[in-house]
Amino acid sequence: MKQLASAAALVALAACSTVGPPPPTERPVVEATACPDLSVVLYFEPASAAVPPSADPVLATVREGIDMCNKRFSHVRRVEIAAFANRGGDGATAVARAHARAQSVKAKIVELGVPARRVKIVDHDAVDDDPDQPLRRHAHVVVKFNVER
Repeated sequence: MKQLASAAALVALAACSTVGPPPPTERPVVEATACPDLSVVLYFEPASAAVPPSADPVLATVREGIDMCNKRFSHVRRVEIAAFANRGGDGATAVARAHARAQSVKAKIVELGVPARRVKIVDHDAVDDDPDQPLRRHAHVVVKFNVER
């Protein structure tokens, strides 16, 4: 009887084994070879072109991203800044304020160690009466680590 139980156990164990190739596994983990671009938004006070203290944590995140990428892969290829003015007011004042905001952000990015020649202010329509965009007083910053686009 003991032999019969042992034989049954061996048959059951053999049924659990697989024949053929092993089952597919998850995709292999591939080490990154480049840093992803980093995109942040900085908001300004309504009538100000100065980068506010509330932007410090966002700039710290940018610094950490740049430092991490510099250690692992490569340097910053380009930083693009598009700054926007508040809605309302005359167009010339809005354009001037948007440009001043972009210059303020550029100075902060250069303070982070990015060469000024790699920081570009991107043209855009600085005056927009779109009622769906109530917070236009911001600067959009994109740090590009990869191929120039």
